[in-house]
Amino acid sequence: MDFAACDLAELNGASDVQNVYFPFGKTKESFVNSAKEKLKKVSKVARDHIHGLSPYRGGNELLWLIHYLDLGDKHRRLTPIGMAGTTGAKFDSIGGDGSGGSFGIRMARPHWVALDKGMRVATIQKGTVWDGEFNANITVAFGQVESIAHRPLQPLMEGMIHECGTVLAGIRSSFF
Repeated sequence: MDFAACDLAELNGASDVQNVYFPFGKTKESFVNSAKEKLKKVSKVARDHIHGLSPYRGGNELLWLIHYLDLGDKHRRLTPIGMAGTTGAKFDSIGGDGSGGSFGIRMARPHWVALDKGMRVATIQKGTVWDGEFNANITVAFGQVESIAHRPLQPLMEGMIHECGTVLAGIRSSFF
């Protein structure tokens, strides 16, 4: 995105593209202020195009998220959260001794939880005999970003990749 902003500045006649960046903002106001400085070497038409993309929180959330993740400490890990799944049965328990009383396997109810605090997916009582199939799914998601909290990571990342491609294709077709 920064390369695209620099290309737009050069297209506008700038020989020095230092301090030219694709602007983002926590709010629309902070985006507008950022854009004034970062896009001052870009044509008004290109600035208007970028303003129309709304790359700020509350505007285009996917573009804002790309920037937010880029700002993070790349040497630390994301705060992943997961979701424990059930078997799809009506009950949260499977198996047992046939008496209808105690069950040998108890599934955790699905809920989002920070993985660094540990997660119990199932508890199996000693001596349980069960000839079934158990499938557990763990979904990684962002927990610290309110607008996308608890949304699965993979489709979110795919959405960000698609959004970048769409933005860059739009800039390319409009200006190059």
